[in-house]
Amino acid sequence: MRVSEPDRFIDLQARIAKLKSANPICPNGYLLAKAQAWLNFARDQYHESAWQKDIQKTTYAEAERLVAELEAGRDPGMDTPLVSDAQKIRPDLWAMAEKIKQDAKGQLCCAQRDTAFCEVQLVWAGHAMANLGGWRRANPVIKMAEDLCQSAKQ
Repeated sequence: MRVSEPDRFIDLQARIAKLKSANPICPNGYLLAKAQAWLNFARDQYHESAWQKDIQKTTYAEAERLVAELEAGRDPGMDTPLVSDAQKIRPDLWAMAEKIKQDAKGQLCCAQRDTAFCEVQLVWAGHAMANLGGWRRANPVIKMAEDLCQSAKQ
């Protein structure tokens, strides 16, 4: 049995899918992948009934902002905000993701998805660190970020 979700999640997922289909050469481009990663984060927090520092709202808003900018043909930028009082942890991984973005300059389609997901996982880990009990809650998310950054680097 499928767990129901708010219509806003379903609608935003459809908008992301439409944007992906418009770019068959690189359907997981950095900005679309980042929108998907933020939406995944928001969905997870919804299903966990997490409300710390409005995490559901801030993560969904970031996904929606990226999609709206892309739909309007505007550049939403490549910065990754630290939402809901997330701490910036693991500067080595942030630097790795930034280097990949600079080196790729939109050319390495294979690295874009994992880089975007790595950055959002780092925010997720920073949120866990600041709001959910420290390293014990942040470690599994950090491990995912490490794996994603390494995959993008390769």
